[in-house]
Amino acid sequence: MSLKVNIRKRLGNFNLDVAFETERGVFAILGASGCGKSMTLKCIAGIETPDEGRIELNGRVLYDSAKKINLTPQKRRVGYMFQDYALFPNMTVEQNIKAGMGKHPEEEKVRSYINRFRLEGLEKHYPAQLSGGQKQRVAMARMIASEPDILLLDEPFSALDSYLKWELEQEMRDMLAEVQKPVLFVSHNRDEVYRLCSVVSCIDHGKMEVIEKTKEFFHNPKTKTAAGITVKSKHISLGSFDNPDDASGAYRDALYTLKSDCTIEDYEKISIHLPFKKYVILINLRDNGIYFNTPIYLYKKYFLYYVDRKTILTFDVDDLFYFSDKSIMKRGNHLFVAEYGMQTNILSRYGIRDHAVPGRDYYFSNGNPYDFRYGNVNIVNRYYGVQKIIKKGQPRYKTVIHINGNFVVGTYKTEEEAAIAYNKAVHCLKKNGCKKNFPENYPESLSAISYASIYHSVKISDKIRTYKFL
Repeated sequence: MSLKVNIRKRLGNFNLDVAFETERGVFAILGASGCGKSMTLKCIAGIETPDEGRIELNGRVLYDSAKKINLTPQKRRVGYMFQDYALFPNMTVEQNIKAGMGKHPEEEKVRSYINRFRLEGLEKHYPAQLSGGQKQRVAMARMIASEPDILLLDEPFSALDSYLKWELEQEMRDMLAEVQKPVLFVSHNRDEVYRLCSVVSCIDHGKMEVIEKTKEFFHNPKTKTAAGITVKSKHISLGSFDNPDDASGAYRDALYTLKSDCTIEDYEKISIHLPFKKYVILINLRDNGIYFNTPIYLYKKYFLYYVDRKTILTFDVDDLFYFSDKSIMKRGNHLFVAEYGMQTNILSRYGIRDHAVPGRDYYFSNGNPYDFRYGNVNIVNRYYGVQKIIKKGQPRYKTVIHINGNFVVGTYKTEEEAAIAYNKAVHCLKKNGCKKNFPENYPESLSAISYASIYHSVKISDKIRTYKFL
C-alpha cells in the first residue's frame, strides 16, 4: 500500500507546495498552525481541490489536474478523523459507527467495533453525552468501519486534557499497528510525533522542507536547529533556533537550570537563549519532578501560570489538569484559553458571563484580577440582564433589557426568577418583531418542571409585552 502526493495550491499569502511518498506506517506532517498541514489532508481526502498536481493511492489516481481526474470523497476510500471528530450530533454511538459502513451495515460487525473500541454501554449515547476520549474512540471506530485504504488523522489529541492524552496515545498506537494501513498524522506537537510516528515531514509556510525518519529528524535536524534535553527519560523540546550556536546555548541554559538552585526570578541573570516559558517548565520539573507543556510552577494547594514575565496567574490545584496543556493568551486586558479549536474568555470557566462588568457583576476578594482561585472569585450577577440590588435592607434582583435604551423588565425575589423573566422578555420582544439576537440565561440549578412553572408565573413589564417595532 502506498500514497504518492505532488500538489500545489494557493493559500492566502503563500503557496502550498507538497510532494512526498509513503507506504505502510505512520507518516507525520509537522508544522505550526496555519502552515498548510490540514489543507494537505483535505486535498487528499477530496474535501479541497488543489490548483494543480497529482494524488495516487495504491496505484489508483485520486486527482490529476493534467488528466482532469478528481474523484469525489466517497470514491477515494480515505478515512479522515477531524480535529473535533465531526460526529453526527443527532446520532447515537451505534448510529455513528453504522454511518461509516454503507447502506446495509451488519449488526455483528457493528458489535465487534463497539467491543474493539471499548464502547460497551455507550451504544445509545449521543456525542454531547460523551467525554473527549470516548468521542475519539467513536470517531476512530467509525473511520475504521468504513474500511479505508488510508487513515488521515488531523490533530487527534488537540481537544483532550493532558491526563487523557497518554492513555489514548497508547491506545492509538496499538490500533494503528493493528490496522496495518498507511497513516498520515498531522500535528504541531513534537512530543506526539516523536512517540507515535516513524517518518516525519515538516511544512513551513506551505513548503514541505524535509522528510526523514523520526529519530534522525529530531536528533540531527537539517533545517532550523531544534534544541532538546532528555531528563528522567523525558525528551523536552527547548524550541527551534536559526543557528546551531543558539540551539547549543539553549541546551547549556537548560542544563544549568536543572542542576542549579536558581529561581524563576533569576531568569534574566542566567539565561540568554532559553525561552522564558521553557525556563519555568524546567524549574518546575527540577523542583516538583513533574513535566508540563505549559509554564506552570506547582505548589501544594495552588499553582502559578506565567503568561509572560509580568503576567502571573494563580489557580487552585484542582484546575491543574485543565491548564497543564492549554496555552493562555493575553490581548489587552483580556485573557483567553485555546479550547476545542477556539479561543474562549478565561472568565467563562468561573461562571462569569461575557460583557460582565468588574466591580458590579463580579470582583476579586484580594483585588488581584489574576488570582483565579475559587475563593477569590466572587460573582454578584451571574445572569444576563440581572443586577443584584438592596431594597429595604433585603437583596432583590432587577432585570433590565436593552432595546434602544434600557428597559426595566421587573424586580424579583430570586436570581433565578430574574433570569427567567429576562428570557420571557426576550421571547416576547421577538414575537413582537424584534430582530436582535439576545443571549439567554440557563439556570442550571432548576429542573425543567421548575423552570416552566416560574416562566409561566413570572410577570414582566407591560412596556415589554406591548413594545412595537417599526
